[in-house]
Amino acid sequence: MIDIYVDGSPGTKDSFGLVAMVNRSVIIVNRVNRATNNMLEYKAVWHALQRAPRDKECTIYSDSELIVNHLNEEYKCKKQDLITAKERIVQYIKQNDLDVKFVWIARDKNPAGKILSKNLRTLLKMAQREDS
Repeated sequence: MIDIYVDGSPGTKDSFGLVAMVNRSVIIVNRVNRATNNMLEYKAVWHALQRAPRDKECTIYSDSELIVNHLNEEYKCKKQDLITAKERIVQYIKQNDLDVKFVWIARDKNPAGKILSKNLRTLLKMAQREDS
């Protein structure tokens, strides 16, 4: 069983999605131009799935109640960009025959969120340097 924690956080000019995995080591920090928090959560899930082992059960934890309930078919997805993101993830899971569960956790229990909020200023400074 693999536990994956995801989070997304919009910055000012740029946004960042983050995924932390099993031993809480960061496996990806992804820079995205202007994205909503919900879209960043979906992008974090997408990147996590692409790095998840194919032969093991996987639980993805997120503090986004909306995204978890979309993916668990508890809430209807209404915005077209989120529908597209959700469908992409669901299709990927089916095509790769992945055994994935989505679980909501409180924000203060999400190590990915803690890492992201702790390092967001540094990430934003790095992005500004890249743009210079």
